[in-house]
This record gives sequence, structure tokens and C-alpha cells, in this order.
Amino acid sequence: MTTRERQIWMATKETGIRLFAPERGGSYEVFNIRPMPEGIRQYCMQDVQFLPRLWQHYFSKLTPRWAIRVEDAAKDRVKLSQTATFVGKGRHMALGPWN
Repeated sequence: MTTRERQIWMATKETGIRLFAPERGGSYEVFNIRPMPEGIRQYCMQDVQFLPRLWQHYFSKLTPRWAIRVEDAAKDRVKLSQTATFVGKGRHMALGPWN
């Protein structure tokens, strides 16, 4: 990420947080408004915009064995996310499958 990309990314994130975070004067209800407000649309878009670059950067460092392990773990996490008992928030979401 270039310095300019990082500045734009940070400013967009701050705008989005102010729109939805109750502690910052926002409301989660903003995600239900249609059409979606531009600040929220940009906030959400940025959550995935840099994923291809991140994937390329980190995946290129994996050995073939680790690439298979990562792919299997990703598939398992997607399956888990589709269950009725899935909880998508919390510290457990920040941890890898091999800790």
C-alpha cells in the first residue's frame, strides 16, 4: 500500500466508523438503508479492496505444504460461518486454526 493509499484508506475507515459506531454518534441501522450511503459503501468496499494484494504477498511466501494447509483451513472456516451457531465476533475470530 502506498502512503497515499494508506491515507485514503484511513480517512475512509474513519468516515465509515462515524456513520455506524454508536459510541461515535452513528448507528448500525445505516447498513440497512437503501441505497446504501456512499460513506458506508466505501467503508465496506475497502474491507476487500486490498485482499488480492495481501493474498498474493503472503501466499507467495508459503511452501506447497503450507499452501494446502491454509486452503483447507479457509474452507473449514467458510463452512463454519454457514452454521446456525456461528458467532462472527470475538477474539476467537482473530486466532488461526493452529494455535
